[in-house]
Amino acid sequence: MTPTLTALLCLGLSVGPRTCVQAGTLPKPTLWAEPGPVVPWGSPVTLWCQGTLGAQEFHLNKEQSPAPWDIEITRTPSHKAKFSVTYLAEQQAGIYRCLYLISSDWSEPSDPLELVVVSGSYSKPSLSALPSPVVTPGGTMTLQCASGQRFDRMVLTQQGEDTSPWTLDTQPHPSGQVQALFRVDPVTPNHRGMFRCHGYYSDRPQVWSPPSESLELLVSAPQPQDHRVKNLIRMGVAALVLLALGVLLWEARHSQRSTQGATTRRVAE
Repeated sequence: MTPTLTALLCLGLSVGPRTCVQAGTLPKPTLWAEPGPVVPWGSPVTLWCQGTLGAQEFHLNKEQSPAPWDIEITRTPSHKAKFSVTYLAEQQAGIYRCLYLISSDWSEPSDPLELVVVSGSYSKPSLSALPSPVVTPGGTMTLQCASGQRFDRMVLTQQGEDTSPWTLDTQPHPSGQVQALFRVDPVTPNHRGMFRCHGYYSDRPQVWSPPSESLELLVSAPQPQDHRVKNLIRMGVAALVLLALGVLLWEARHSQRSTQGATTRRVAE
């Protein structure tokens, strides 16, 4: 947090919308969305702000909004507040933060939460793995997200993983589509799972296309039989080397004996 934001928050966080309030005394709260931060257009979503026990007031702020987007005043001191959105559209999508009040002290703002709406007016992209969705740990692969709709950016998400989405600018594809190539190098067991991708336009970053079909990435260790085959090959090569050495040794001894026999015959004569 910058010193300016720590010292003063002039975002309408007090009773008077133009009044600045001291912030940064209390630990920052946690902000999350249920069922998740990516929501179909028109669906409900709930934002939870969890702070320290004893909070009397919670404020939810949306970037580029001059006043609190919503305020929750608790009847009894609490540690979290619930903010409900019954119909999510583009106007409600955006980047949110929350903070809470205990006595006359304001907390630090939470980490940002990006609330995204999925628009049915966009076409869903396709997702494929190059060269294959099956790879061993330490290998390299590329996830290709492609669309006939000329999105500026693509975002790749992994189901069930608490990781940030991967976002890339698109590039032209020879077929006339646009694509984003997400390179995974090296592949680890953590990459095992289901992936999907979305497309969006840079001037509407919180409005995404419907997701692609899910793609399952399989990260498999080398099978035991592979090791056995490799060991058999090594043993076979070693046996051939030993056999070749034996033949060479036999030939050397045979040649030596032939030479000694010829010498003996010449001496006898």
